[in-house]
Amino acid sequence: PTLPHVLLFATLFGLLALAELVPARFERLMQEDGWAEWATFATFLLASTVALSSLRQLRAQGSRDVLRWLALLGLGLFCLFVAGEEISWGQRVLGFPPAAAFLENNHQEESNLHNLLKDVLDTRWMVFLVCVAYGILAPYAARVARFPSVLAAPIGLLPWFTAVAWLSFSYPYELVGELAELMLGLLSL
Repeated sequence: PTLPHVLLFATLFGLLALAELVPARFERLMQEDGWAEWATFATFLLASTVALSSLRQLRAQGSRDVLRWLALLGLGLFCLFVAGEEISWGQRVLGFPPAAAFLENNHQEESNLHNLLKDVLDTRWMVFLVCVAYGILAPYAARVARFPSVLAAPIGLLPWFTAVAWLSFSYPYELVGELAELMLGLLSL
């Protein structure tokens, strides 16, 4: 299907062009509670919904493919977790204060786990590792070894996972990590 690749291309290269040509505008779009954060939340939430609703289809079809079922469940729960983390589990939307542990140990004072882990593993490296493991190595292993393809991203998305991994690794622009997270959400979808 061409449409997903057109959407990925337009998002990635459109926003990279904006970062290069109008950095202040790019940074406004990528800032906390900005357009990119909400778009990332929406893509991961939608990806979770699609993955988890696919479980019902498998059940309705009478499928006994346990590995496919576990893969969809894992993807759905992962995407739901990332969506919740992206908006700090609704902290600012619902207006609740974070617990003391988050206030003391989270540099943004938000109710999310990924900012608690900044000293151990920065978000950019989490995105990088997901892209490399799920989007690059797993499809390759499924192609050349006996690795189950149901546990890998589609091989056609490998160039996009590679691009997002490169963005996370090289970090060529301020706040480009937000773009990498959005792209990972789109790829999950």
